[in-house]
Amino acid sequence: MKSVYKLFLLLFILTPFVPSFGSIDPIGTQWLYLSILNFFFFFHNLIFINKSFNLKVTYSLLSFFLFIATSFLSFFYALNASEFFIEFSRLLILLLTIVVLSQIFTSLETNITTLYKGILFFLLLECLYFFSSLLLFYNLNGIVNLRGFTSNVNIQAFSIILKLPFILFYLRDSIKPVFKFLNFIVLSLSIAILFLISSRASFLSLSIISLFFIFQQSKRLLSNFIYFIKFFIPGFVFTVFIINPLLNTGKKLANLSVIDSSSLTRLDFYKEALFSFFDKPFSGVGLGNWKIFGINAHKNLIEGYIVPYHAHNDFLQIAAETGIFSLVFYVLFFFFLFFMILNSQVLKNYISIKIGFFLIVLVYLIDANLNFPISRPLIQIQFLFILTFIYINYSNRSFYVLKFPKIFLLFFILLAGLASYSSFKVYKSFSLQQYLLSDFKDQNYDTSLDIIEQIDDDFPNITVTTLPIKSLKANYYSNDSIINRFLDLSIYDNPYIKYPQSLKSIRFKTNKQLDSSLYFAKDAYQGLPNNELHTVTYLSILTTIVDTTSIDSLYDHIINMNSYNIWNAYLLSNLEVNRGKSEFVQNIFETANKLYPEDEVFKLYKIRYLVGDSIINIANKFSKLASKQFDIKDYNISAENYLKASSLIPQDPSYIENAAHAYYMLNNTNMALKLFDSVINHYDSRSGKAYYLKGLLVFETTRSVKNACSLFELAIKKGNTDAEKAKNLICR
Repeated sequence: MKSVYKLFLLLFILTPFVPSFGSIDPIGTQWLYLSILNFFFFFHNLIFINKSFNLKVTYSLLSFFLFIATSFLSFFYALNASEFFIEFSRLLILLLTIVVLSQIFTSLETNITTLYKGILFFLLLECLYFFSSLLLFYNLNGIVNLRGFTSNVNIQAFSIILKLPFILFYLRDSIKPVFKFLNFIVLSLSIAILFLISSRASFLSLSIISLFFIFQQSKRLLSNFIYFIKFFIPGFVFTVFIINPLLNTGKKLANLSVIDSSSLTRLDFYKEALFSFFDKPFSGVGLGNWKIFGINAHKNLIEGYIVPYHAHNDFLQIAAETGIFSLVFYVLFFFFLFFMILNSQVLKNYISIKIGFFLIVLVYLIDANLNFPISRPLIQIQFLFILTFIYINYSNRSFYVLKFPKIFLLFFILLAGLASYSSFKVYKSFSLQQYLLSDFKDQNYDTSLDIIEQIDDDFPNITVTTLPIKSLKANYYSNDSIINRFLDLSIYDNPYIKYPQSLKSIRFKTNKQLDSSLYFAKDAYQGLPNNELHTVTYLSILTTIVDTTSIDSLYDHIINMNSYNIWNAYLLSNLEVNRGKSEFVQNIFETANKLYPEDEVFKLYKIRYLVGDSIINIANKFSKLASKQFDIKDYNISAENYLKASSLIPQDPSYIENAAHAYYMLNNTNMALKLFDSVINHYDSRSGKAYYLKGLLVFETTRSVKNACSLFELAIKKGNTDAEKAKNLICR
């Protein structure tokens, strides 16, 4: 039995190293992996263990159970039931993992030395993996990858700092020489990683750990300081003088500040979570539903569809989602854990170990107040290892010892099975969502319907970005009834993201149902005013119904947005509604030209407003005439007409480009080069035609392959296919 338990223990330890297996977010795979381990552990015990088992219920564990129980009550207030059950199943996974680890630690009779060796070797493996990955990515792709085996640099930093207290505070006088050497290597590499990542939360934790370590015993103040410096300085020097110059990674540390835009944004998150809690102090908005309600709370901070998925404070998010009672039990969970450590009679003569455990919990709480470790299975499994070890070995007394008969394992199997099913559904969805989100990003919905129809749009019913899955699937169908049903239902899944409303507005406008189109467009714009799609959709319907008052009302908002697409739509709206000449409207076009001084399109819009479309039409007539003359090889007259068009609209380089082409065909080299250089030096040759033709001209007149090919390369970068052919012929 012990060998099987050792195997299970190893499998739990390997959780952070589990590949994502195609999941768009690694947590999808990690939660599934943990749930399956729990299921098979209980199933194994049911089949092969012929006795009951006991569970030592501490006050801390009881508080965690009550936290989960009270969180379940928020189901009755949850807007999105699917997200509630997903998050609830994850809490069950954590509880079941504690039960499993309790049995394993009890059976294997693990001691403090075993725990120390396990944490030491895990941290060593983590550090070696980090630097191997860092150097491999940089050498192969030129990418500085600081994520290690995690999906996020902050998670990697916290994974390191969470284990440091135990390694640092373990009884160093009793460590064998080989472990002293490993201690030095691990601590030095860990410090190096923390300085590379430069996470403020990890630096705060490291400062607290170092102060506790140095001042833990007044008699050993100097020796503690020297011991700390021995690994701190090598780690710091390794980062600053070797890794940073080698990989050019020193900017993050140099720009580190206590307060920046990220800090201020988190303060907004905290404030809105508190307001939500005060609004519903007993019920909350429903477990797992903050990601939805947070959109409405932070709508003025959101650009695109990047939403505040977490409140960046576990305690505030729990308060907002599940109410005061769950928050109290979650706080008590840590309070009793602290109390257990500080009052442990077993640790009475091991002050260093006691402080080490104390700091592990404190470091976790620092992260829980700045981030969201409760949602990170990679962090949870590491914390639960230490937590359960404390429960089993260092609690003076238990609230109660539960004796589970063997038949009760069926109940645990049922819970683990339900959690596994939920996790599998999420994992499968995460694996297929990449098609939806990739097509959405490219706005090219060409994925096969066979794949799209495999995606369950009920559980889960929103993507990792909270976009309703039904609304994304609607883009793949042509049947009106299917599309309308998807869009209507998706609004219930997440009414605050407003993407379905924007799609409905576009459809109503296409069908000439302008009142309905205006209603949904305005709803989408007011819901997320900084979203390009919502603003452009709203401007489109306002332009159609010629509502100049509403168009003007958007100016104060648009002027503060750094969005070229929105400015483009706003200028076109003012052109299409045939505004009369006014200082206000002229100021709009002048402001756009100041914001985008190099943009020729905005300059053209300003000319259209000032001189009207009649000048554009005249220039187009000259251009069409010049094109016909070019086709019949009357190149001289063609060039003259292109130049006439250019004199009317000098902002458009294509007229000069075409005139230069005509002179090139006339063998008027000097005039052609002059015009090509004019386009290249003063305009954005979007087609690359000027570079391509100048390249041919240079090759024909100077036979300079090098200069010609250089111009071909510039033309190819701008998408000119003729330059690609010329390169293949000339640049061999």
